[in-house]
Amino acid sequence: MSLKKRDHFNKATGRFQNCYSHDEGKRTQKNTNPNWKNILSAMFQSVMGVKDRVPTKPLPYRNLKGFKESFRQKDQFIWLGHSSVTLSLEGKVIYIDPVFLSTASPFSAFCRRFSAFPYQLDDLPRADYILLSHNHHDHYDEKVLSFYAKDPEIKFIVPDQLGNYLEKQGVKRDQILELDWWESFKDSGITFYSTPALHSSGRWLNDQNKSLWGSWVIETSENRIFFSGDSGYASHFKEIGDSFGSFDYVFLENGQYDKRWPLAHMFPEQSLKAFEDLKGKFYIPIHWGVFALAYHAWYEPVERTYRLFDLKGWKDRFYLCPELGQVVAMDKKNQEIRPWWISAE
Repeated sequence: MSLKKRDHFNKATGRFQNCYSHDEGKRTQKNTNPNWKNILSAMFQSVMGVKDRVPTKPLPYRNLKGFKESFRQKDQFIWLGHSSVTLSLEGKVIYIDPVFLSTASPFSAFCRRFSAFPYQLDDLPRADYILLSHNHHDHYDEKVLSFYAKDPEIKFIVPDQLGNYLEKQGVKRDQILELDWWESFKDSGITFYSTPALHSSGRWLNDQNKSLWGSWVIETSENRIFFSGDSGYASHFKEIGDSFGSFDYVFLENGQYDKRWPLAHMFPEQSLKAFEDLKGKFYIPIHWGVFALAYHAWYEPVERTYRLFDLKGWKDRFYLCPELGQVVAMDKKNQEIRPWWISAE
């Protein structure tokens, strides 16, 4: 796609930028990254330590033995930790932000997983589509993408200009589909819509915002799904909700927030506000449970949203927080939630 003039692309700098208001329509912040003062403050806090920032024991993953062959037989999903979600829709398997590496940093000593990923890639269902939200290290796993690049049948659906990175992992250009915000692609009864987010991109200091970031809407005849990727709270959630009407399953960022980067990630209260804006039925928190990228307790994001959700008293909206590796049917039926993270504290 050629880069045309638009609100979220700065032609003079050749970089993408945010264009949605984050303060009830009053302000638009083009850059969501923390400044150096806040970065140094966070580094100092890391040295001092934070209570319960990391679990004292490995979090449990479900045994997925035998699901490789049966997974695509009906609509269902698996949360594999952080923002990694695997969907089965229309008999096709979709991996969203598959990150199974040991660290969420270019430096192996930092931001390490709470525990090793317990599955082998060959033991997981074969992918038909790989969907990426952006190229930050906790969403873009070079080793995993290089593994999937070996299969010429997989389609990689990504935000604008992210294909340049995929080619370095060995993905062929004719396997890559780049979409700008509000563009769509339909294949095998599934429609993928690229939608906005308030965030940023870049893997090093010299490539900041060179590729687009975003959220995704995935639609079939049976289900409409929203995946937030990374995003601060802003007016785009209401625009997306108004554009699509409602969502059956909403995978929303809920974790790694901090007052020093309030626009890059949502606080729990904002995550539920976004869920309301999107007119969602099932709320599934993501962006937690694998890495400690902020300074709250590892379980705090879900504990806060779980309690806030209960206080809302919603009768037609449901909190769905599966265990790691749990296969969940997407049949629109409410499922009993066991607050498993409490026993894992």
